[in-house]
Amino acid sequence: MSSSPQPAPVVPAAPVSAAFGRPKRPSQAIAESSAQSALQRRSKRRRVCPTCGDFDEDARPGVVLRNQASAPGQPAPRTLVEDDVTGEVACSSCGSIVELMLDERTEYRTFSNSDKINTSDPNRLGGVIDPSRDGIDGNALTIGFRDGGSGVARTLMRTHNRDNSSMNQKTIDSTQRKIANICRDLNLLTKIEREAVNLFVQYESKMSGRSTDSLVGACIYFATRFKKQFIEEKAIADAASIEEKQFKNTVKGLRTLLEEDGCSVPMMHLERPVEYYCHKWGFNPHIVQNASIIASQVRENYLLSGKKPTTITAAIIFMVTNLTGEPTTSSQVSEVTGVGEKTFLDIYKILRKHRQELVAKLPQNRIKINPDDLPQA
Repeated sequence: MSSSPQPAPVVPAAPVSAAFGRPKRPSQAIAESSAQSALQRRSKRRRVCPTCGDFDEDARPGVVLRNQASAPGQPAPRTLVEDDVTGEVACSSCGSIVELMLDERTEYRTFSNSDKINTSDPNRLGGVIDPSRDGIDGNALTIGFRDGGSGVARTLMRTHNRDNSSMNQKTIDSTQRKIANICRDLNLLTKIEREAVNLFVQYESKMSGRSTDSLVGACIYFATRFKKQFIEEKAIADAASIEEKQFKNTVKGLRTLLEEDGCSVPMMHLERPVEYYCHKWGFNPHIVQNASIIASQVRENYLLSGKKPTTITAAIIFMVTNLTGEPTTSSQVSEVTGVGEKTFLDIYKILRKHRQELVAKLPQNRIKINPDDLPQA
């Protein structure tokens, strides 16, 4: 018996594009499926007016959003309208604000500084609001010079800057760049940089006769005090390339002016310099924690009122390192903190007398020796 031939298996045809009459590419099919799924997800999100109950079917910006069509003879369908100017979604029937929106549409804005010929770059020029500039609004806008390579706009920009930039403003701009460089070298925060610039603008005319570098260093010093970040005076003087004696005299004069204006300089908490010098030395975290605890005990109990914070810091570091089993010598402490050995050892004698109450809050597992066995000064 001869068997009848089996029919060939039917292979499903690839989807045909209606526009071009050829099979769709896999990427095109995936893109269409993604668009359909996005449309389905968008259709499930409905914003409803809490006042009259109207809702929208689509959430695309710039489209008048309408609800279901009404029957013949009924009032016109109500809408939820997106106002791009105010950034609100409002109900056109009752005027209620349904929600606030963000305009996510693109705009022409770039930050390139390239000066290329025949470059049409519709961008906005100028920086953010700068309170150090002349004028109330601190406007930093400038004239653009990209005009297709003719050079007219560039000449206009230079003329405008030359006529409107006073010598005082040029000095402030150069000083602001200098303050930014020093703060970057010292790893200071941006808010300290802004505070230092504001101090320089306010007291530059009152500190006539002082060098600009010394006044910059003094402004950075008081900015750190106002923002409660400790930095040693020697580091600021070295970064500003001035002598430490000149720097201290300028600090003294600026402090007098601040006090005359009713601006009191806040006291620096003892924990700040302790943490600063511990991190500068590279101590383990548990030593930094123990030193901060002892510093807070000294501050709260007023044990060393009137003494310099750096001197107390050197004594605390010398005491904590010996308590935790990682002893340091007085010469090492003096080299890191810049305080004389005899100066901080006199403070250490006072701390040693109160050793029991100072170590009461320290973790016992971190204390390696008996407090009574601390070295004599």
